[in-house]
Amino acid sequence: GNHDEAALKQYQKWKAGKDIPKKWDWVKGLSPSDAAWLNALPFSLTLPQYSTLIVHAGLIPDLPLLDQDLGDLIEMREINRTPADSSRNW
Repeated sequence: GNHDEAALKQYQKWKAGKDIPKKWDWVKGLSPSDAAWLNALPFSLTLPQYSTLIVHAGLIPDLPLLDQDLGDLIEMREINRTPADSSRNW
C-alpha cells in the first residue's frame, strides 16, 4: 500500500546517504532483504475461486487491470465522474 511505498522510498533515500525525516528513522532498521520484500509486494491480489480482485485503494471502473495506473491501486481515495464518464455504468 501507500505506506509500504513511502517506507521503501525513505529507506532508499537513507541508503543513498540522504537525510530522511525523523518519523522515518525506523526504516534504518530494515535489512536489505526487508527492503527487497517490500519492493516485491504485489499491487493487486487475484482470488479466481471467488472471482475477486483485491487492491489497497481503488480501481477505475470499466478499465482493464493492465490499463490501471499503479498509483491509483495504492493511493486512490475517491473517484469523480466527468461528462466523458456519463455513458459508463458506475
